[in-house]
Amino acid sequence: MDVDIEKRRRVWFHITEPSNRTDQQRAEFTERVRASLKRKKLESAGQRSKANLGAFIAFILGWKVPWLKEQQASSTPPPLLDMDKFRSKRVMYSSLAEYKLVHFQFLCLEVWQSVFRSWKEYFSLTSRMSFSCAVENDVCPPGDVTILSCVVLVRKEDFEKSLYPVEGHLVRLDLRLKEQRHAAMPVFGFVMQHRFHRDTRVNRAVVPPLLQKSYVDGSVPVELKIQVRARPVMLDFSKTLRLSVVSKITPTLRQMEAVSELEQSMFLQAIVRPNTRHFWCEKGHLLRADFGGEFSEEQRQVISSVVAATRAPGSDPRIVILHGPPGTGKTHTIIGMVTELLRSSSRQTMLIVAPSNTAVDEIARRLLAYRAQQAKRATPPDMMLKAVRVGQDNMVHADVKGICLTELLHKNIQREEAEQCREIDQVIAGLEKQLRHCQEKKQRLASSTCPDARALRRAEFQLGDLQLQLQRAKESKGKRRHFGDGGGRQPRSMNERKLAILRGAHVVLSTLNSCRSRLLEEAFGRTSPYSFSCVLVDEATQCTEVEALLCLQYRTSRLILVGDPMQLPATVLSQEAVAHGFQESLFERFYKYLKQEADLKPIFALSEQRRMHSEICHFPSQNFYDGKLRPIAGLDEAYASYPLAPYLVFNIADSPEASEDSGMSWLNRGEAAFVARLCRAIFDLVGVNLSLGVITPYQAQKSAIVENLFKLLPRGQTCDVNTVDSFQGQERDVIILSCVRAHNPKGQIGFVADARRLNVAITRAKKALFICGHLNSLKDTKEWGALVSDAKDRRKVRDISANCSADLLTDIIRKPSADLLTDIIRKPRSFVQ
Repeated sequence: MDVDIEKRRRVWFHITEPSNRTDQQRAEFTERVRASLKRKKLESAGQRSKANLGAFIAFILGWKVPWLKEQQASSTPPPLLDMDKFRSKRVMYSSLAEYKLVHFQFLCLEVWQSVFRSWKEYFSLTSRMSFSCAVENDVCPPGDVTILSCVVLVRKEDFEKSLYPVEGHLVRLDLRLKEQRHAAMPVFGFVMQHRFHRDTRVNRAVVPPLLQKSYVDGSVPVELKIQVRARPVMLDFSKTLRLSVVSKITPTLRQMEAVSELEQSMFLQAIVRPNTRHFWCEKGHLLRADFGGEFSEEQRQVISSVVAATRAPGSDPRIVILHGPPGTGKTHTIIGMVTELLRSSSRQTMLIVAPSNTAVDEIARRLLAYRAQQAKRATPPDMMLKAVRVGQDNMVHADVKGICLTELLHKNIQREEAEQCREIDQVIAGLEKQLRHCQEKKQRLASSTCPDARALRRAEFQLGDLQLQLQRAKESKGKRRHFGDGGGRQPRSMNERKLAILRGAHVVLSTLNSCRSRLLEEAFGRTSPYSFSCVLVDEATQCTEVEALLCLQYRTSRLILVGDPMQLPATVLSQEAVAHGFQESLFERFYKYLKQEADLKPIFALSEQRRMHSEICHFPSQNFYDGKLRPIAGLDEAYASYPLAPYLVFNIADSPEASEDSGMSWLNRGEAAFVARLCRAIFDLVGVNLSLGVITPYQAQKSAIVENLFKLLPRGQTCDVNTVDSFQGQERDVIILSCVRAHNPKGQIGFVADARRLNVAITRAKKALFICGHLNSLKDTKEWGALVSDAKDRRKVRDISANCSADLLTDIIRKPSADLLTDIIRKPRSFVQ
């Protein structure tokens, strides 16, 4: 009989003893577990980010090289994306996935346009970065890419100028096919890594056999790892390939990486789906009037509010939006924020970034001026401002080079070496003293009537030992004197020194592109125990949203955005991306959202400007700033003695526009000659001590004006002639705006019609602004129509010929007497010759 036997599992019970760990040990254990979980989470997110970046690079490598030539004859991009399914930018997004998709599309369009522009520049040059390439090995990792190990020979003169492929370059490779020996398949490749022999004594023996014939003395072999798209063909590497550099795409890859890593940012929810709780709207206690510097009550209120946001308890993200119209002292207010934060806590480190080196260096100069004031007041060393400028040294202004990281490192090493040399000098002095005593002792023992042989040998041994110690000390000092040449110091030690300088700073300054460096990530990244107290973005409306994300990789919960949405936007190359909103900054998107929230006022704004005469300020205030921009009290009185009329609009009706030979730019020769005579008249009235600027939207017109000025102005009289973009953030006593466009048969006036360009152009002047153009051509656009109408209502329009004399111009622009001013108000004058 079958008997079912039920098998029972044997269960063991382990009786644990009560834990005898202290509360502190339990807390430390819990902290270690949390740190481990956080580290694993970051590693997982980092792997996803690398996967996204790899997919983006693979997408680029799938492009066809012939598209570049085809783009020259087309106004639309090649079929990179399905434009019918393209999503425009929006104020809010349904999810992080949608946000990533939208900005992935934008970056695809932008990187294509960037590559095409770089290719055109290289293509037009007679000597392009083109090389013979030998492929030594090819690897096919999982996925649809192939990695080629290559070597190129770089001529000595090109190597010294860094004219060779480096990591981050997109290159063109002409691959050879085994089936078709005389055919080549052009493909895109991405340089993952480059390496070269630092030994200058490279000879023909180390050069690959395929490159032996092209080797010349002084050539440097550069090893490259190049990623290409895998293709179902057999490749022939038995002969050299042609490699040409197309473009450097590292900046776009950084932006793609920033989008991929957004999920790790504390500002994730605020960026994807902004809410009023993310924005700081509380005003701080008004700072005392003498807290430092010349700050108005309005500026002190803004400074105190920003400081309150930074000091607020909790780690919830807080964003401060500061709207700073032209001339309101926004940079001065930023300096006030820094100094007040430093006063409240000397242990905080603040990151200040901007899209341009010019903006970053301007803040750095102001901070250096504040530190000079601290030195005069004999501020204690631990309270002295410590600022570090990060970035490429050759792009930094000369006034700021003293606080560059490399310069501070050099000074740090010199100071430490000097201290060590002093210590060695003290050791040497002590050894020399002991040596003299030992020599005297030996002489006494040797000259005694009954010398002690054992004591004499001991003295001789001690003397030899001291001489050896003294020799080693002197050699050590000699080596340290030559430390500046790099001898003896390990790279890791240098890196630690840089980290110490960064972490010991109160302010770290960088451009947005440079703030995503490996060193800064190591110093203040998510895995570092150090963090920034807050991040401030100046000129936040002049960068795209993905550029602003570059500074949000750090562990900070306070973000300050400073800008003006009515000034120039970010530079975007792709017109399709512009049409779908890519040019809009993060500041503008938040600004739009917050403007809809009528019950709250989370936007801090400066409205008192210290630059423009009231007659200059009137139109931009009414048209761009809802009438809220106003001059400070007493500004017009300060300019009362200036000999020029503050504001005039010249209607030049008899000078047509013309396109440049290349068709890429416009000029108006009659207007250019008129502007030159106007400059001469201004110098005749004001004198040499004058800051005069001429703004024009076209490079061809700039050249024509410079040519006329060279003929008219004597030595010692100079003025700056440049485009609107170049004058952004600057000011001059007198500004002349040359509009160029007139009598266009299609009624178009190009980007002169851009409202923000108009605003920037007319808000650069302090004491006098003169606008030159054909008003009938300009008035058809909304903003120019408003300007012309306003000028006519205020009796500021002067009809004039392009060929009028300088004497007549002098009479027109001279500030009239009270009687003449009354006459002008009663009856408008027309100056036509």
